[in-house]
Amino acid sequence: MNNISIRVRKIADKNMRISKRRVKMMLGENFRELRTARGMALKDVAKGVASVATVSKFENGVTDLAAGKVTALLKNMGVSFREFASLSDQSTGHAGSFLFKAVAAYRNDDQPQMREIVLEQMDQYHKTRSEIDFNDMMSAAGLYCDISGEILVSDKDLAQLMEKLRTISEWNENEIILFGNAMTLLPDNHIFMFARDLLAHLDQIKSWNMSLYRDGWSAVLNAVDTLMQHEVSYCPVLLRLCNAEEVPITISIILFRRRFLTLCYNELTEPSAANRQKIIDLLAILQFNGSTKLWGRYRRSTLNLVGNIFEDDEAK
Repeated sequence: MNNISIRVRKIADKNMRISKRRVKMMLGENFRELRTARGMALKDVAKGVASVATVSKFENGVTDLAAGKVTALLKNMGVSFREFASLSDQSTGHAGSFLFKAVAAYRNDDQPQMREIVLEQMDQYHKTRSEIDFNDMMSAAGLYCDISGEILVSDKDLAQLMEKLRTISEWNENEIILFGNAMTLLPDNHIFMFARDLLAHLDQIKSWNMSLYRDGWSAVLNAVDTLMQHEVSYCPVLLRLCNAEEVPITISIILFRRRFLTLCYNELTEPSAANRQKIIDLLAILQFNGSTKLWGRYRRSTLNLVGNIFEDDEAK
């Protein structure tokens, strides 16, 4: 073996070691992010599984943990291994990934960028025909449709989406994400049907994964929002079903949004100055708590659903 080949091999080995260290760091960072987001201490997560020192080393990328131990630690947090793997997956779990780029473009209302993302993913799916690429394509297409009103995917793809959702036997992370993102591509009766089915399964989901339970509620309330914008009769039925469900006080953002949508529907059906003031007062809570971005998002949602009820000219 000549000196050049030896040097290339040493560089490759070094890069592999660096890559493994980066992966180890990423796994630990993502684990810590999940734990701190839930307000849990190391000792609570580690209980019955590993020492606090070991979990701390894992979070800092110093040591590895077997998949079984990681699964047990995640269970203590109410998080599925699939959710953790999705967060850590290079295709979805970092700022350069497809999903992050799609959501960023959607939140920035960047229609040209969103359109480009959808077309690229359509090309990717038609090459691979993989389930993952299909889900990504329909998710991006749904987000784009929500901000542009344009449906880019084919009727055949739409039929496949409806059949996929219709035959769901168990609502897991992939199914909830797909429905939540792609629902604007669906007819109103299908949005209502799938949202009602998901709502009926939320208590079962809550028993094993609180994070997924919260995501499920978000998808159902997205459906209420969409049906309300379409001004269809399915909206009050679904909203009534939502309000009949008990939601843990710890998931305050879901309770807040459910209240917001209820007030918006009341304003649409029986407009009054008192009701409009209730909406304004509700949004003021976000301002008071310093949630500026969330306040802006709800303000825009108010404009979309009931029009400009604000006295100033800042609403856009």
